[in-house]
Order: sequence, then C-alpha cells, then structure tokens
Amino acid sequence: SSPLMRLSRKLCGHAYDATSIREFLGRSSRECPATGCRKQITLSDLEQDKELAKRATRRRMREREEEDRDSIDDEEIIE
Repeated sequence: SSPLMRLSRKLCGHAYDATSIREFLGRSSRECPATGCRKQITLSDLEQDKELAKRATRRRMREREEEDRDSIDDEEIIE
C-alpha cells in the first residue's frame, strides 16, 4: 500500500498508517493501539481516510519546501 494511505476506525475515529495497522492486526482482532482506547478492532472495522491522507501529503510538501528554503539560506552565507 502507499505510504500516504491512512486508515481510520469507523467507530472511534483513530487513524493509522495502513501498512503498520495491517501488520499489527494480521488476521485477528486486537485492542486498538491508540492510548486509552480499549476497543477491539479488526481490518473490517477500518476504512480509508482520504482527507487525512490529503492533509498528510500537504504537510509533507510544506516541510520539504521549508527544508529547501533552509538549504538555500545556508548556501547564501558568505564567510
């Protein structure tokens, strides 16, 4: 799955990285890994969270732009 794909639990709204939660759950029911949430979840309880994936993509793009600006600023320093 894509590293930008996110899955959310339909009932409690906790969100997970798709690859990580699939590895965590396997084929069984397990306790939600979110701190304090003790609900049992299975893969069928999860759905793709497209809005969260979009927000994560936009944030990553902003972080890269900031890194690019910082590296340009570093190059402009003349000693």
